[in-house]
Amino acid sequence: KKKMSRKVVLVPISYNPHEEEIMTKPRSYSQNLEIFGFDIARYPTLFQFILLAGGVFGFYVIYGYYQEYLFLRWKDEDVHLGWFLTLFQFITYSILSLTQQLITLT
Repeated sequence: KKKMSRKVVLVPISYNPHEEEIMTKPRSYSQNLEIFGFDIARYPTLFQFILLAGGVFGFYVIYGYYQEYLFLRWKDEDVHLGWFLTLFQFITYSILSLTQQLITLT
């Protein structure tokens, strides 16, 4: 039998000794964190998380409710709601993106 030789390759990894300090350091209050035009950077991180996660969850529930409402309302009619909802989402997201862009430019 032939003996296989193994090569060991060492890959240098840069290490920042201050990395842990950066990760645990609280956010600087000079940075802006805006949602719907309101700066929430001055609030604690836990409150920011709860507010943003609650907002995502709340809008997701509202969207699901209206989607079910549409499907139940037009269940017996021959309406293709999938394409309609896709078009509606595209238009809505485009308008919201344009609005955000106009707000942040001013």
